[in-house]
Amino acid sequence: MHSSIDRVIDDPQSDLFVIKLIPGKGYGMFAKRDLHCGTI
Repeated sequence: MHSSIDRVIDDPQSDLFVIKLIPGKGYGMFAKRDLHCGTI
């Protein structure tokens, strides 16, 4: 899943989500509503 972040960035729906770096956990995908959607 090394390309998963690229797919999120290229996805036209990506404006609904934001990628954040979680200290000690890696990257997480969050909805713009600040709901945790999943981790990468």
